[in-house]
Order: sequence, then structure tokens, then C-alpha cells
Amino acid sequence: MLGLTRIAALMRPLTGTVVLVAGVFAGLAGCANQAAEPPPKPLDTLIAATDSINPSAAGTPQRVDLMIFQLRAATAFTESQLTALYPTVERARSALGADLLQTRKLQIAPAVEQQVEIQLDDQARYIGVLAAFEQFGQARWKDIVEVRDEQLKDKLLLRSRQLTIALDRLSVELRLD
Repeated sequence: MLGLTRIAALMRPLTGTVVLVAGVFAGLAGCANQAAEPPPKPLDTLIAATDSINPSAAGTPQRVDLMIFQLRAATAFTESQLTALYPTVERARSALGADLLQTRKLQIAPAVEQQVEIQLDDQARYIGVLAAFEQFGQARWKDIVEVRDEQLKDKLLLRSRQLTIALDRLSVELRLD
């Protein structure tokens, strides 16, 4: 019969082996979880402008500056005036503070359809858009849409992952298609 000291001596090398094997399996499980989640796909965005956008005082259609915002929250954006957000990203950052995650600025010509991709920030719950119409006092110059629902544990609300920014004479509208 083996003594307790002898049994303990025989078990010591096995204990280290069990811990090592368990560690290897845990590491492999972590790798499997990382490989299972593909990187998020960009948000396909269609910008569609009519041939009458942004009329000058003479009624001639002209280019319009468009700013696309990725936001944590909607309140600061919805309450901001055009002059607080435009013409620079720095001005928008000052007005929106920590709610602003990313901004993209484009210039859109009349009668143009343009496809762009937006790499959606992990923390973005809203997409906001601003169109700097020359006659902004008469325009619907901004819109916002929710892209993640906090109640659904940040589930993306985008099924087809298609966002449309529609620019008409004096209005901008966001739609999830």
C-alpha cells in the first residue's frame, strides 16, 4: 500500500498537467468566440438629390453641403440650430460634445444619386444629417433616425442595412429601407 506522502508526490505532476490542459482549452474557446463574430458591415447609404435642390434667390438649383453625424444620443442634435453645427466639424463637436462620435461632410450636386458606405461606430444609436440650404430659414434642414435600440440591448434596427438620405428642394429626410 502506498503512503499518503507517496500519493501526493505522484499527484503533483498531474495537477500541473490538468491546469495546463484546461488553460489551453480555455484559450481555444476564446479564439473560437472571436472568430465567430465577423466585423460589422458598413452601412450602405444612398444619397438621392432631386434636380431642384437648394435653389438660389433666382431659383437656380445649386450644390448643398451635407453633414452626416453618428451620435450616442439625439437630444443635443435635435435642439441645435444650424449655426451651432455648421460650417465646421469643430463647431459641431462643440455643440454636440460627447454625443458626437463621427462626422462626414460631403457636397452634393442637383440631380445626383451617390452611394457611400458608413462604418457605423459601435456606440452610435442615431444617425443625424444636416443639409446647409441657402434658404435654411424656410427649409427642413436636418433629420435624425435611430439605428440601435437600447431597450433591445443595442440591437441594430437596420434589417437591410440601407440608409437613404433624400434631398429635395428645401428638405432633407432620412429613411431606413
